[in-house]
Amino acid sequence: MTSRRPATPLPLIMLAGIMIPALACSVFQPSNPTSEGSTPLPEVSPTPHPALTESALPLPSPTDTKESTPLPSATKTFAVLDLTFSPLFAEDFEDYPLGVLGDAPNTLWIRKEIGRVGNVTKYWVHSGSHNLQVNSFVYNTEIDYVPLDLDEKPAQLNLSLWYTPDGYFIYTDFAEFGLGYVQFKFQMDEKFGIFVEGHDVLISKGISGDELLFNELEFGRGPADMGQGTPKHNYFRLECDFVNNVLRVYIGTGADAPLRATRSFDGRQEINAFYIKGGLNPTYFDDILIEAGN
Repeated sequence: MTSRRPATPLPLIMLAGIMIPALACSVFQPSNPTSEGSTPLPEVSPTPHPALTESALPLPSPTDTKESTPLPSATKTFAVLDLTFSPLFAEDFEDYPLGVLGDAPNTLWIRKEIGRVGNVTKYWVHSGSHNLQVNSFVYNTEIDYVPLDLDEKPAQLNLSLWYTPDGYFIYTDFAEFGLGYVQFKFQMDEKFGIFVEGHDVLISKGISGDELLFNELEFGRGPADMGQGTPKHNYFRLECDFVNNVLRVYIGTGADAPLRATRSFDGRQEINAFYIKGGLNPTYFDDILIEAGN
């Protein structure tokens, strides 16, 4: 009797997700040598599974961009404005006598509300010999405004001035200034304004609530109207871009003040006035310049 060699388990292979014995696939040869007298299996060239062929699953070429969609840019773009600026309003208070600004002969200013002080003074002047002092009572606010001669809203309006706060009172609540819209002499809608509390410069009116812009503003301690203290003059420059709906705010101790903040605002708002509103502490204004760009 001829003895039988113990059976050797066939290796399993994975093909198209199915485990099958190796001898069932023609791409593999038997692992054991051919016994004497047996006929070897013919060699067959491997044939790839149709699921792996190029015709069944075409892969995109690295250079094929026909189906690609460019990603949207994350950077907001603004229209580049090529503008010519002309003076719209300039005020250094040199032509007014000392006293209430709204009562001065030939004044352009309107005293909308009467507070503590809204006077042309000689204290802590930035240039020349006169400036404007404003401050309010707790329940009576000093508001003075000047109409702007605008036939139509410009593409951009630039506003610059010198701002000198007196921190003698403990409140350190200083003045506000900004742009508004006047329909009647004693009725003005304040569109937005810049105001100061302590060292903080904030923006309000039309910019979704009060928002901090800068927190390093300098102020002196008087009382200035008694000839005491050393003034700290601050330069403000606002660029109101009505085309791109952007407000740029520059603040410093010189006319080369750096950009401190950029904020979006609703450029559709109508404006025709510049206003100053007194805080509880005295604030002195000088050398106001407003320019229109088109």
